[in-house]
Amino acid sequence: MTSAPRQPAHPRRSRRAFTLVEIGLVLIIIAVLASILLVGLSRAIRGVRIDAERQYLRSVALAAVKFKDDFGFPVPLIQDTAPGPVNGSDDPVVRSKAFLQDPESNGGGVLYSEFSIPYYILGAADKDVDGIDGLGYTKPLAPAQGGAQWVGAFSRRGQKYEPTVDLARGNNRVVRDPANLARIVRVVDRWNNPFRYYRWEKTYFTSGARKDEIDDPGIAVGAFTPDVWKQIIADPSQYLPLNNPANRKKARQLAMSIAPELRAAEFAVVSSGPDGRFNDAPTNVTEAKENLDNIVEVSR
Repeated sequence: MTSAPRQPAHPRRSRRAFTLVEIGLVLIIIAVLASILLVGLSRAIRGVRIDAERQYLRSVALAAVKFKDDFGFPVPLIQDTAPGPVNGSDDPVVRSKAFLQDPESNGGGVLYSEFSIPYYILGAADKDVDGIDGLGYTKPLAPAQGGAQWVGAFSRRGQKYEPTVDLARGNNRVVRDPANLARIVRVVDRWNNPFRYYRWEKTYFTSGARKDEIDDPGIAVGAFTPDVWKQIIADPSQYLPLNNPANRKKARQLAMSIAPELRAAEFAVVSSGPDGRFNDAPTNVTEAKENLDNIVEVSR
């Protein structure tokens, strides 16, 4: 009888190792997934920071509204080119009403200040200016007509007022200029850029607008948009190509959706946003787009 062939005691098992190509593909997939995760996480963190800054900016805007309720006039717009002693006085020089209505016809200049917030909301100026050492101030006097400018003086005596913004939440936003600690003081955003306080008279947004420019979607929106608009939000006509009726209509709709809020407001407080740029009066599409991340709060 023929016996069956004997099987080996330990049959050889087939083993298949990963090739270098397969390992490389796995590593690529892991890297792509990690990149997607990091991008999403960075966007989420950026969004949280922007939201937090928006809340802080809103508290500044509410403080400016409270200022008017308490004292009967809006936070003055300081002339930033003259924050120190002027004509023997330490009083801040304030822009006139005529300037706020039409700056181009009243000496030229900008409709914003980096000093108004620290002076009138925080009282962060020197004692010679607002009557108080450190944060806080004495009663601000209503701007008195004085030639081309108003002088928004402080009483420097009597009742003292505390800051109306909680600086502890902002990790002490007050920044002083080492060359002039007494008077050059600003409040900065989380990207270390000074907040801007824009102030205007409502006629600034309406005096140059013609009915046909507003109603006709075929006319470039920028034709009736003030420079303040371009500085704090961006002119829709700058970043939408206006070479077809659909885009012109969209630009008009965007513009008109923003215009009522600005026209009805007395002021705006603005952060430059993560890119750290305002791009005053943008001259090209790239510059206008950079204004889209600005954080803006207006009076309501």
